[in-house]
Amino acid sequence: LELGLISRPLTPSEIEKGLKTIPYAKVGIVFATPVAVPDTNMTAEELLKIHQGIKNTWSNGKPIFVIIREKHDSSNQVLYQLIPGWKEAIFRSIDEKRWQIAYKDAEVPRALLNTAWSVGLTDTTETILHKNTLKPLRVNGATPDPTNIANGTYPFSKELSFAYKGILTERAKHFVEFVRSQEGKAIIATMGAVPVAE
Repeated sequence: LELGLISRPLTPSEIEKGLKTIPYAKVGIVFATPVAVPDTNMTAEELLKIHQGIKNTWSNGKPIFVIIREKHDSSNQVLYQLIPGWKEAIFRSIDEKRWQIAYKDAEVPRALLNTAWSVGLTDTTETILHKNTLKPLRVNGATPDPTNIANGTYPFSKELSFAYKGILTERAKHFVEFVRSQEGKAIIATMGAVPVAE
């Protein structure tokens, strides 16, 4: 394997084994809903209460169904640091089997589209791919768009990196150079991500 993909920092044990990373993009961590959900903005506190099972209806009175990620998901790892009480809410909801769990990124859009009045944790690239059927919620009034992600107005984001061990092969080096070229960055931007400066 010449290159892997990772969306979290390397662990100390991974670094000890010689793994290295090359960042190439930043994506927004998004709370998405089917387009039929009338709500467009939530505070971080409201989102926490939804995941705690305290807030359980949308503004139209329909019940909220949550699609959660597993405890060690990279998006949850970011939210643990940014939303007080998030870790406890996720761990408890999983332990109590309160919500449906998505174990892979691609499972979230499918689950949202198959579950009326649902909300789930995904990223900006997935909402671009499903822009006609899913919508990202604004959080504390901030839209998860590339400008807000880049300047920090929208605070929930994670870095995407290539992972490798040892020395990059020539083929892998050329691919990384393309991704970090102006052409590669333009492709990244069309998917709702923010290219990372070298």
